[in-house]
Amino acid sequence: MITDAGFHPGLPAALVRHAALHFDRLKVANVSSYIGIRWKELELSPNTMEEFADELNHFDPRVFRDKKWERIPLTKLSSTTSDFGEGIGTRQCTPMYMHELEALPEQIPSLEETGFFISGFDWFTNNIATMLTMLLARMNISWLTRLAGRFFFWSAGAFAKPPFLTVLQLEARGISHGADKTMLIRLSHEDAYWFTAIPVAACIFQWLEGGHEPGLYFQSHFLKPATLVEVLSKLGIRVRVSEAP
Repeated sequence: MITDAGFHPGLPAALVRHAALHFDRLKVANVSSYIGIRWKELELSPNTMEEFADELNHFDPRVFRDKKWERIPLTKLSSTTSDFGEGIGTRQCTPMYMHELEALPEQIPSLEETGFFISGFDWFTNNIATMLTMLLARMNISWLTRLAGRFFFWSAGAFAKPPFLTVLQLEARGISHGADKTMLIRLSHEDAYWFTAIPVAACIFQWLEGGHEPGLYFQSHFLKPATLVEVLSKLGIRVRVSEAP
């Protein structure tokens, strides 16, 4: 059985595992995502909006730093930035814990820092609407949670600006052949739904090949790291890989 399929969750831990093959000692591997969507054009039901607000109530902003998991305080949720290129530039990002990341420090003993960070909203939605939605949802009053969800998606739609593009990128740092090295892997697609479907297709193709042990897998740990980037590229995701001393 394979769970947590898509691109996040589904790819962050796989990208870290792929990067580890290109270092003698991988020290830092952070994955970030930008989701530029025309939110106003989405037809979301009131239940979907309420469920989203409730998810924010259980939001887990943990990252792995200095070889230990730590929770980022509410006041520092948008303190991390990432340069997504692609006409997007540098954006504030919010940490989001994913279960697929939990095993990475054990699998890659040299790893000192890893985490997943998400962006894609405007300044108002990131800093005002998100915080207000979280506070209202934590009151656990149904009508307030519904109101919070509506307010959040109104904000996301009202202030959304191009580029409308989805990006997932890994920024890694470590030691290779006795010298410092950095690595960037940037995956992008114009359609977030296609970006979600393509990794699932890659996983299904790999499963059909057979040769895997029975059991429960995260998609990120089922995918073969060595061929990951090549397969995603063949299926239609734009891939950019760069390395530097």
